[in-house]
Amino acid sequence: VLAIALNALLWGLSWLPMHALRDRGVHALWTTFLSYAVAVTLVILWRPSTVRDLMRDKRLWLLMASSGLTNSSFNWAISIGDVVRVVLLLYLMPVWSVVLMWLVYGKKPHTLTVVRVLLAVVGVALVLQPPGSSWSTFTVPVPSSLADWLALFSGFVFAGSSVLLNRLGQLPTMPKVLSMFSGCMLLSGLLAL
Repeated sequence: VLAIALNALLWGLSWLPMHALRDRGVHALWTTFLSYAVAVTLVILWRPSTVRDLMRDKRLWLLMASSGLTNSSFNWAISIGDVVRVVLLLYLMPVWSVVLMWLVYGKKPHTLTVVRVLLAVVGVALVLQPPGSSWSTFTVPVPSSLADWLALFSGFVFAGSSVLLNRLGQLPTMPKVLSMFSGCMLLSGLLAL
């Protein structure tokens, strides 16, 4: 429970330093690159054998890509878009997880899961109504900016990371951590360039 609460806190408040650094001329992708470069360095210094483990298992490379795309797109989105809108679009991740588990692994969702997915989609649609619209003029919220698209994409690849982590459950933790941190560092650096 503490890990989930800490994760939600970090994802929910990460926009504060991103906006502060953006206002000083530092793009969110460079901020992401630098912060994860520190994290990767610390993991490698603490457990150097994790590099060998990471290089041996190609599934970790897919986790690296999905984690890197998740963080790069989310951090970029919160630095240029409306934070509440971006976070709501990111948190469609459980909806994407249900869809991915069904399509990739054939795990058909239970009826109650489908009801929850529909409630989530309706809730997001209601919250994301255009400013000034009335309840009688419901509009399907279509992504209208780069930030919206990045947020939707980050939620989708976040779901992909979640599904992958579920499938990699038997692997030791540290190679998975190094994989995710390395992906965040490498992809944000590449995108920044």
